[in-house]
Amino acid sequence: MPSSHVILADISLSLPSGEPLFNHCTFAVTQRVSALVGRNGIGKSTLGRIISGEILPDSGAITLSGKLNYVPQSWQGSANVSVASILGLDVIFEALRRIEQGGIAPEDQELETEKGL
Repeated sequence: MPSSHVILADISLSLPSGEPLFNHCTFAVTQRVSALVGRNGIGKSTLGRIISGEILPDSGAITLSGKLNYVPQSWQGSANVSVASILGLDVIFEALRRIEQGGIAPEDQELETEKGL
């Protein structure tokens, strides 16, 4: 599977009040699956929106390679949709269920090749 990464270099963002939320923030994420955690109100959702391109920082640079899946804090879609479906992973879970039950479909083998399972 190709390597993915997110690099934030010298990102700054101020609130409408002028108070800095991020001031020269630099970090890299190179893991296949990563999560952003922290106290309420600290800026996790805003940082996610910056990384996803939904909003722009006041300054700095963002480098993305590979696939980025962003699930917003306030989901506007159907309440019956799973996070796996939002991230496009539902087909993988369905294939795993078939395999666990002793069956396999031709598309399961294609998934194995395509996704490197």
